Amino acid sequence: MIFSRQGRGGKKTFIMLLFRFFILLLFIMAEKKNQHYVPRFYLKLFSPSEHGKTIDLFQKRLKKIVRNAKLKKQASEDYFYSKDLTIEENLSHLEGAAAEIFKQISLTNKLPEFGTMEYFLLIVTTILQSSRTKKHANEMNEMTDKLAKTQLKYTLEYDKKFVRENPLIKEIKLNEVKIIDKNASLMSISTAMDLLPSILDLGSVILVNKTKTPFITSDNPVVKYNQFLEKKKYNFGTTGFGSLGLQFFYPITPSLMIILYDKWIYKIDSKFITDSSIVDKFNLLQILNSNEVAYFNNNISDDYIIKLFKKSEKFCDNSDESFTTTTYKKIDPKIHEIPDVIGFQKKEIKVKFEVPFIVEKPHTKSLMINFPAIRKTTVNLKWMDFKKGVMDLRKNNNKPS
Repeated sequence: MIFSRQGRGGKKTFIMLLFRFFILLLFIMAEKKNQHYVPRFYLKLFSPSEHGKTIDLFQKRLKKIVRNAKLKKQASEDYFYSKDLTIEENLSHLEGAAAEIFKQISLTNKLPEFGTMEYFLLIVTTILQSSRTKKHANEMNEMTDKLAKTQLKYTLEYDKKFVRENPLIKEIKLNEVKIIDKNASLMSISTAMDLLPSILDLGSVILVNKTKTPFITSDNPVVKYNQFLEKKKYNFGTTGFGSLGLQFFYPITPSLMIILYDKWIYKIDSKFITDSSIVDKFNLLQILNSNEVAYFNNNISDDYIIKLFKKSEKFCDNSDESFTTTTYKKIDPKIHEIPDVIGFQKKEIKVKFEVPFIVEKPHTKSLMINFPAIRKTTVNLKWMDFKKGVMDLRKNNNKPS
């Protein structure tokens, strides 16, 4: 018998160790089951507690402020990405590298040098964060639903043969069903990673907040904006990755913000904020860009966040839809083989945002805007395979120190 030499005491000790190992295994599995779309390391940077276990928040729908909420459960869902835990593991390795880069930025108030691996990872982290959230997954599903229903309506109207062969299709009540992609979050990430080379030409700067009003963040913290095309009253999409005048605003601590910007359109005259009203403008964008929750530390008062939310309501249309749709009719309605063209345009944040240190360059005043208004990318860099990059990070992190 395997326990005979150890006796009852040894057997009991072994069983206790086995039990503890089992509990630890369940804990690890539960950790990976709870998948964050905004990383915990990032939210901890906005935590009011010394150990980063709690965070203050504002729930938009309930209009409710919660102090010292448990940080562990914020901006996360069970199996948000997939039950394939390798996806969560690979993201965690990238997050580990990003945490080190954010730490260095916090210590130096400087971004990594352009062209270095650290700079590249910072850009990857920013773009990944802009696409991995619940809000972006919801937008992907909204588009899937509208596209599928448009196709079904067209099929019912014109494809009589298909309807005869599939009579049950006539019983589908489109207004009572929602068509979604179970992998919407991964599709959003994949699309962003494919487009990443198109934003490598953007300029970058770290903005230092020297006021007593901290930056806030949210469950969708990377704000995309376009001051230039907003002023030009451009009637099409303005925040695509290739858009002329594109800007990214990404707070990484209550006192630091990364800005990516079209350097052919803008120049940034200062890297320091000394006027709290400017911080208010950036914080308003966070409220508008958020999906359900805004996050902040205890230096933000209840009164401040309520006033900010009330101001944000002026720029909302009280609709749950993220896209507007436009139907462009066929030139010849008799040609049934050609369906109507359905145009989708994302509803973008437009608040006439202006701060004194982001200045449009002189040549932009006379610049004629054509469709599409896209940048001429000036960087010719070979795109690194994302999976290979993550696997290299994983190998390095697993090396014995």
